[in-house]
Amino acid sequence: GPIERPKIVWFKPTDKRVPLIAIPTEQAPPDFVQNSDAYADKLFVACIKRHPISSLHPFGTLVEELGPIGDIEVETSALLKDCNFPTEEFTENVMKCLPPTPWAVPEHEVKNRRDLRHERIFTIDPDTAKDLDDALSIKANEDGTYQVGVHIADVSYFVKPNTALDRDARKRATSVYLVQRAVPMLP
Repeated sequence: GPIERPKIVWFKPTDKRVPLIAIPTEQAPPDFVQNSDAYADKLFVACIKRHPISSLHPFGTLVEELGPIGDIEVETSALLKDCNFPTEEFTENVMKCLPPTPWAVPEHEVKNRRDLRHERIFTIDPDTAKDLDDALSIKANEDGTYQVGVHIADVSYFVKPNTALDRDARKRATSVYLVQRAVPMLP
C-alpha cells in the first residue's frame, strides 16, 4: 500500500541548546515528506507550544519559512528573530510623536544648555550615515594640553515619557547594527 505519512516531522533548532522540536506533519510544506532533501538547507521559524515533563522533546508549530541557509538576508532575519528583536517598521502612532520638520531649537532650550555653536565641532559619521549624531571638537590649551570634546545628539529630548515613541523605543532597547542592515531604536 501507499507509504503512510508520519504524524510529526523534526525541527532542528539553530541554537544547539534547544532539543529537536516535534512539528505536526500537516504544518510542514505539502511535499516535505516525499521531498525532504529540498528542505535540508532551508531556515524556518518555529515556536514551542508545550513541553510535557514526560517528553524529551517539545512540541511546536512552524511559523514561517525564511529561505535558504547561507543567504545573508535570510540569516540576518533568523539572527534578529533568534534574539526576539522587533524589526517591524515604526507605526503611524510612533511617527506622530516626532516634531514636524523643519525643526529649530526653542529659545528656552538654548538658555538651559551650554551653547557651543561658536566652537569648531565636526561630525565623525561617514558620508553614508542617515543621521549625524556624533561629533568631536579639540582645542589647544595655554599649557600645551588639549581639550577634547565628545558631542552626542540628545535624542531623548524628543522622547516624551509613555508616548508610543517611548514604548516602542523601550521595546527595542537599542539600535542594532549588522553588516548590511541597521535596525534603529528610534525613527
